[in-house]
Amino acid sequence: MISHYENDPSDGSKSRLGHSDFVSSNGFSIDGNVILMLGRTAITHGARDVLTDYDINNALIRHKTGDWGNVTERDRNSNDNAVKLGERAISSYVSTDGVKFWIITEQDRSSTAILLPDEY
Repeated sequence: MISHYENDPSDGSKSRLGHSDFVSSNGFSIDGNVILMLGRTAITHGARDVLTDYDINNALIRHKTGDWGNVTERDRNSNDNAVKLGERAISSYVSTDGVKFWIITEQDRSSTAILLPDEY
């Protein structure tokens, strides 16, 4: 099972709403410059346990607008090409508590996963 979470990062806390297989995404960023559709968005239990709602929501906005986070120039170029060619895109971010995590959107744009590197 994947944990479902609320979008209320105002106090930086995590809030659980029970169990669900997916967290849906609306596919639109605050500024409307979406370049990557996320599909259904899932988060692993490991990532859910250590990331705040703020960390997750901020990273999702960055990911779908082409800010790939802490990746090499080669990976940044690969992700830019992935958007154009319909390939898998992988971003890397660091939480407010210093935890590294990844966001991976599949080639067909049907799903996006939020996970810790050791969960890959």
